Amino acid sequence: ETYQRAYQFSREQAQVITSHFQILHDLDLVKHFDQCIVLEPQLLEDNATRAFGRALTAEDWSGQDADESWQRRGNTFFSQLKSLGNALAPGSPYPEHIILTPLIAESNEFIRLRSAMKEIIDALGDGDHSVFLKYYQAFFQVQDPSWIRWITVDPKDEVSAHIAPFSVNSLLEKYLFRAVPTKLISDTQDHFLFFSAAEVISLAPRQK
Repeated sequence: ETYQRAYQFSREQAQVITSHFQILHDLDLVKHFDQCIVLEPQLLEDNATRAFGRALTAEDWSGQDADESWQRRGNTFFSQLKSLGNALAPGSPYPEHIILTPLIAESNEFIRLRSAMKEIIDALGDGDHSVFLKYYQAFFQVQDPSWIRWITVDPKDEVSAHIAPFSVNSLLEKYLFRAVPTKLISDTQDHFLFFSAAEVISLAPRQK
């Protein structure tokens, strides 16, 4: 309740100082302002990749719904994902991040995993979990080259699946730079060329 009051208060102000995280996880916020000024834009690409991507974990699934059927489906899916991950990185003492290649996508283990998720989406994809399940659906749409997909096998944690945009530039342009006039301010010029839709204010010292 306190957060909601503070959030509503921020939307009514003429100026708000916030983080990359807040902007990228709530792109509707910037629409209430006439201008967005981004400091440290050299970090924006990495932060946007994290914000637009998603880690698909058993813990995240479990926290979505306490319903017994939902929990059972999740347990089955992540058990199969664990079997696939352990087959790809058997006995590794360190976390392994395995890019989803066409060879893996054509394996019997992956096809069974995809079928298990298709059954879940067919049964529950139009309900309250539709947005949540879209990330899982995207993970298995391996023909789409605009996303990168990988499986993380961590001996100290559960096996997890991950999806992130291959390039966040077009997403930033669509949801941020074109939603509100944006200025990038930094003394580092290396990343400015990636964000051509935003105005650049360089603080780098001019060479004599």
